[in-house]
Amino acid sequence: MIRVELAYNNGFPWFSKNGCHVRGYIHTPDNQFLSGKSIVDYFLQAKDYAGFIRLVTEADGMFSVILTKEGKAFLASDRIRTFPLYYSVSGQDQILSDSVDRIQKIKGNWKFNQPAITEFLATGFVIGSETLSEDIFQVQAGEAVLLKSDQIQQRLYTTYQTNQADHHSFDDLLKSMEGMSGKVFKRLTASLQGRTAVIPLSGGYDSRLVLLALAKKGATNVVSYLSHSSFAKPE
Repeated sequence: MIRVELAYNNGFPWFSKNGCHVRGYIHTPDNQFLSGKSIVDYFLQAKDYAGFIRLVTEADGMFSVILTKEGKAFLASDRIRTFPLYYSVSGQDQILSDSVDRIQKIKGNWKFNQPAITEFLATGFVIGSETLSEDIFQVQAGEAVLLKSDQIQQRLYTTYQTNQADHHSFDDLLKSMEGMSGKVFKRLTASLQGRTAVIPLSGGYDSRLVLLALAKKGATNVVSYLSHSSFAKPE
């Protein structure tokens, strides 16, 4: 039995239809911006796991998705795992959720993952798909997961690793970066859909870049403020 338990609806709420649950937004290869019910319809196109992988790979944005179909469950998170997903499998039973606490409450009993605790104390995080609970796993950034009966198949559909070296000139690389940045902020402006953009200014380059880029793209509903840590900085 597949049980989906969703707990968090702040910011980007979950939208559900016909066994598909999605949170966030995406840009499609043909430059469509999808969110809400439209992003659910996008992932409902998947006929099987291979089709699901294709749709996830082509989706550019911030999202998490759960799709249940014919006794199977497909799960995926975006490239940075904006909205965490967790799952637990026991025999034929599968619990899928955005909350570890919710899964633990349903299971009733659980054990600490002792190797994961050692990792957490040493590094501040848990490696791979494991969590601090022995029987609860997490969908990693850029990963798709297939749950079938008592089987778990994991696949990284994207990675930041590369073996390609770029030998273009500095000027060419700068031009390429400017073009990519323009594309990113054009999409960011479109994704606002009239909502207010709140930008804390730290005094560094990153926050100033975001503010300047939104202004150049014509965003007018913008609120910026000096973050607390910047008060003592001369700039």
